[in-house]
Amino acid sequence: MKKLIVSALGLTLAGCANYCTGTNCSNSQPQPAVVYEEPAVQVNPCACAYAPKPCREVQHPRIVEEQVVENNKRPCDDHQTLSCGCGYCDTFHPYQPGVIEEAAFGAPQAPETIKYIPAQPKSYELAANRAFNRFIKDTYAIYSKTPNVKIHVDAPIAKDSDLPGGIEKGTEVFRTHLQNSHTFELTDNIEDADYVVKTTAEWFDTESKTVPAIKYIIELTDKDGKQAGIWSQIVKRADNKSWL
Repeated sequence: MKKLIVSALGLTLAGCANYCTGTNCSNSQPQPAVVYEEPAVQVNPCACAYAPKPCREVQHPRIVEEQVVENNKRPCDDHQTLSCGCGYCDTFHPYQPGVIEEAAFGAPQAPETIKYIPAQPKSYELAANRAFNRFIKDTYAIYSKTPNVKIHVDAPIAKDSDLPGGIEKGTEVFRTHLQNSHTFELTDNIEDADYVVKTTAEWFDTESKTVPAIKYIIELTDKDGKQAGIWSQIVKRADNKSWL
């Protein structure tokens, strides 16, 4: 019996001890709350404005050459003199008083430098030769099954306005190869053609962005405009101005 009384008394005292440690006990002191703060991250609101942004615009390497043009000598009038100083007179005449001032309008002019895009027919010829080799191999199933398949070679199109001239040379070479291959029958009338060859050219972006390269595309479509095949060739300009 005594053991039961002692045990009950011990449980009562333990409960009171636990109760008095809380906020309801008048003798207990409030415990400070523990707050874990994350370190503040300093954000620069203008950082996005100065951050490097990827450039989406592709800068194509251009083919531009320069030529120095000397100003031609203008024809001299009869009243111009040897001492006029213009430097552009082809013939000189005896001095006539009162007319030297008029010759001052003929002052020499500095040579002019002209920038221009040179024609590059060799580049298109090289691309056409390569494209034709693949074309004639891949279209064997077309011209071998049906004789006298008529084909029309359309005029070429340069997609970029600053491409070098001479794309017509590539079309001429391609057409000559077709005629000599005795595979298709060439026709100048597109309405009579079973297939049409379309040629386009555009700039091609090399990895270094410093080597001029042209993408030459040959597309074959049937009379309904459905694509029957497409072939492209990339030609690059070497340092010696040849094409590879």
